[in-house]
Amino acid sequence: MSKLRLGIVGSGMIACVIANAVKQVESIELIAVASRRPISAKTFADEHGIHQVFDTWQEMLASEAIDAVYVAT
Repeated sequence: MSKLRLGIVGSGMIACVIANAVKQVESIELIAVASRRPISAKTFADEHGIHQVFDTWQEMLASEAIDAVYVAT
């Protein structure tokens, strides 16, 4: 069974809670983050082992690498 590839919009406290919860679920992989503040998104990605950082949620939604999106704003 392939993993659900999840992207998250936002890089604040709620996004952190969701990222930590997703790490506990074997069938979900958090692969992308988008934030209106690129530095914050990069820091969040580094902290949570996320490889793809998008400058806007629109760019992330356009990516075929994402199956689902959690909006944490």
